Amino acid sequence: MPIFIAKTYDGKVENIVFSKSRELAVAYWHGKDIHPHSIHVVSDQNLENHPTGVLPILSTKKLELGGMTGKHRKYLVVE
Repeated sequence: MPIFIAKTYDGKVENIVFSKSRELAVAYWHGKDIHPHSIHVVSDQNLENHPTGVLPILSTKKLELGGMTGKHRKYLVVE
């Protein structure tokens, strides 16, 4: 079964689902008031055709922000 990645107009990931079909993924997103500009599909076929056999789906990084107040906040950011 494929993984469907909903993206916004500027290419940012909005939501990721594992679904039997694209139609079910879109129905789920509409129920959550998510209207993707584009949908990227990751399936076994993509993996077989990929030279390394690895397809990254999501990466994160820690981001620390500190301002003039001296308070530091840590965020988990999707790359």
